[in-house]
Amino acid sequence: MKIANNTIAKDFNAVTSERNFFILSRLKASKIMLSFYRNGSCAWSNYRLSELKKLRQLFLDNNVQVVSVFESMPRDIFPFSGRTEEPFYIIADPMGLLYDMYRAQSSGEKVRTAIASGATSEYSACAATNGFMSIPQEGSNFFRMPAEFLIDEDFIVRKTHYTHNVVDFLPIEEIIKWSANETDHKAKEKKFIKNLAF
Repeated sequence: MKIANNTIAKDFNAVTSERNFFILSRLKASKIMLSFYRNGSCAWSNYRLSELKKLRQLFLDNNVQVVSVFESMPRDIFPFSGRTEEPFYIIADPMGLLYDMYRAQSSGEKVRTAIASGATSEYSACAATNGFMSIPQEGSNFFRMPAEFLIDEDFIVRKTHYTHNVVDFLPIEEIIKWSANETDHKAKEKKFIKNLAF
């Protein structure tokens, strides 16, 4: 069963691409964008992360932490995704245990269909233009489907997004809006309290 909106986020321990210890719940009281990407050298995944890094100041200004999980060993992530630098945390999960926890899928059918249909062509071209090329990694899961979760300050998952064609990530515009503004939950809560005052 996939993770549902408005449920408590699942906590986990992990290591970063620099082999530092990491606990997700230590980021509680911040907004968290939790992303599950493919392997460490995946051009699609690293291009997506590079697009998010362009929003670094927005994330810092709005207390947003960005946690990016790759299904690779630290040594196979660091050369491509870079180091952990606030507010970005690059996490290694070579066994896919965190993917299982958050119900991120593997689907040969979906990956093959996406490539055959041309759904990934434009994204691949953008990635290549920006210097991202996939390099085969031995033992990597080529059929991994990315997933993204927006978690609020109370550690509640407010938005889940499981990709259907590998590169249909959450729109950048939606992430900007979520980062810069109150969550719908918080806004409704404040409105309710304000109404009680009258």
